[in-house]
Amino acid sequence: MKYRELFKLYNLKNLNQNKWSMFFIALSIVITMTVSLILPQIRMSKQEYINQAMQESNPADLVVTQSFPSKSFDKAISAYEQEGIQTSYVHSAPVYLKNENNQMMLYLLSGYENLSEEEVVISEGLANKQHLNVGDTIHLIGIKEQDKALKITRIEYLPIDVVDDAQVSGYIKTKNLESSYHSDAGLVFISGKSGELLKQELQTLESGYKYKTIEDRRNELFSDLDKQIMALNLISTVGYLLAIAVLISGITMLIVRSQKDIAAFMLIPIKMKDIIKAMKLEINILIFTPLILSVIFSIPLAKMILAAENISVNYTAAYMINILKFVVFNIFVFLLYRNIALKYMVNLDPVLIVKGDHGLPKRNRLRNFGIMLSLPVVFSVYAVLLGSGTSMASNFILLITLCAIFIGILLLIELITRLPVWKYHRSTLYTFKEIKKNKLVFVIGILNLTMMLWFILIGFGLANTLKESVDMGYQQSLPYNYLMKTSDEEALNQVLVNSGDIKTFTIMHYMDAKIENDEVSNKQVRINEIDQKNYTSKFKITEGQDVFEGNPREILISKAYADAYKINIGNTLEITNEEKTVNYRVKGTYDSAGINNNWMLKASENQYSDTIYLVRAIDDGFLNEVKDSYIANMNVVGDYLLSKMDSFLTSFKYICFLFIVAAVIFNVNLLSLMNDLNRKEYAIIRSLGIGKKILVKQYMIKAIISIICSLTMSLVLFSVVISVAVSAISKGNAIIDGSMYVFIIVISVLFVFVGNISLFSGKYNDLEVIRE
Repeated sequence: MKYRELFKLYNLKNLNQNKWSMFFIALSIVITMTVSLILPQIRMSKQEYINQAMQESNPADLVVTQSFPSKSFDKAISAYEQEGIQTSYVHSAPVYLKNENNQMMLYLLSGYENLSEEEVVISEGLANKQHLNVGDTIHLIGIKEQDKALKITRIEYLPIDVVDDAQVSGYIKTKNLESSYHSDAGLVFISGKSGELLKQELQTLESGYKYKTIEDRRNELFSDLDKQIMALNLISTVGYLLAIAVLISGITMLIVRSQKDIAAFMLIPIKMKDIIKAMKLEINILIFTPLILSVIFSIPLAKMILAAENISVNYTAAYMINILKFVVFNIFVFLLYRNIALKYMVNLDPVLIVKGDHGLPKRNRLRNFGIMLSLPVVFSVYAVLLGSGTSMASNFILLITLCAIFIGILLLIELITRLPVWKYHRSTLYTFKEIKKNKLVFVIGILNLTMMLWFILIGFGLANTLKESVDMGYQQSLPYNYLMKTSDEEALNQVLVNSGDIKTFTIMHYMDAKIENDEVSNKQVRINEIDQKNYTSKFKITEGQDVFEGNPREILISKAYADAYKINIGNTLEITNEEKTVNYRVKGTYDSAGINNNWMLKASENQYSDTIYLVRAIDDGFLNEVKDSYIANMNVVGDYLLSKMDSFLTSFKYICFLFIVAAVIFNVNLLSLMNDLNRKEYAIIRSLGIGKKILVKQYMIKAIISIICSLTMSLVLFSVVISVAVSAISKGNAIIDGSMYVFIIVISVLFVFVGNISLFSGKYNDLEVIRE
């Protein structure tokens, strides 16, 4: 009998008989293929979005970020202008968004020649924080035209050509709106000469400024995109692993269920070659149907995900060809593992099957090793097609991490099953023997749940956890949580002294200056003078003397600043302001928690007139009494991180939903396979009249072990991610909110319940199984 005839007479009917199992296998493949097709669409659309944003921004060959005056730089710019090189300036100055009695500090960036006279562009973070939309009218304090109403014409979602501080606090871009506050900070755009050559020439004259060529700016944006694609690719990689495992386990389950029929075909005889070809046609339905559906689903889903980030899709020929590349890749991958799984049929012994020796086909270690070896190759090819070198490296790290997690779970299972206390409980003893017999499958199931919980924690908990951890770090390290400036110091002093909401506050007088030491690349510093009677919010001294110890003319620098530029106690710093240079000896370091690291502290000599208040408040009720003051809450850093992470994780959350469904399907398939393999044993137990209680207890014990192990491993992984992220930003510790624990416990219980519900709801024909 030819394989086509066998396929029509047997395999189509067999497919219908196992329709639910095959449906779940196909659904798992649909999800994986859909995710694999969404990623290149997201990458390509965001690349076009970045290119478009670059075109709309100032096309200067070099952008220079100024933070202090420099005569040598100004002289060079004048010389360039005489040569015909074009220059333009964007001035950056703090202004305040009027908000009831007080104002919220942000940055006015004025001088963008690509904007029209009436155009007002605000940052996404500012829009989200103040709930502003296009068409809204705002009023600013700190501009020359105080009563001028500004109508928002655009919200900028991708910050290009703005100073770093403005991204944190929020900013407004205009063409010619002038600030009433003089600031030396801003941007200089230079065009008409090689950006790299300009960069090299100017850096030799003024090393304290930041220089970015047009390629530097583009590469910076694409680097951020590559990191986002890398995060999404981690889910895609695990999704591929699950789908490949589901396909192989599904085909194995199909072989186990059909092995009596296969044995009969072999004894007729029908050639094994034709039986395998017929099975290939059957499995092709499970591959090509999902492939067609994934193409149909991926396009609107990618559009929806991108729309959530305010990015539109342009369906060009190149866009569709890019999708086609990954369609071909998916065909290759799933046909490859289809063929590998069907190779197990070669080892079937029809005589043993007829005798009733049911079970998995004999394992081939060489073939299993080949599967493991092929996975890094497959993922590397996908990363190459995706055009992401970072994704390729992350795939190898992920595979190593999965191996480490697998070993960790294996050790946990080994430890739990060896506890002597369980030997006196019959159900538990039986369960542990069952786990040991199928240890590999049980551990893979826990690994699946662990990865799902880890991705959920990252997608839905990382942003808030990072914000809370950073905020707590600042609260523990800094002596203040509000920075304040005012035009009426006497009134503000009265509020701070008399309010029960204020714990401590410090008044500092400051001067912005430039450091001349060659080893320091960031030249802008601020010298803060402190009067001892007004110093109640005190910085933590990490080394050396405090402000009022030792020589009052010596200074303290932040520990972060000292570490960054290898400055030791006893070193001399050369500080210049208004053409006057003063040498200061460093007598100690303090903890800045990563905020305003360039601040330097010294005892007051009444030299400076600008004043700033550092306020430690236990509640914000006092703000209602403060008038005509400029207030910066230190939570602005955490809010900025939250905004950036939410934007970064938008796509991650959508993909995470798809992964959750794939993980549940994998669990159902895995449990169904194990149930098929153990059906004779379970039938005997039920027939003896002791089965229901033992089996129910067995499921419950397995569920509890799965939940404990997966929760432990996922929380450890999440804590590592948070700790690394927090340590890179501030000095705080990772703080995971209690609600996250409750959330993932509920998710894990639901996951295990859904996975086992099919086993509890199944109908058993024990007499038929025993008779067989």
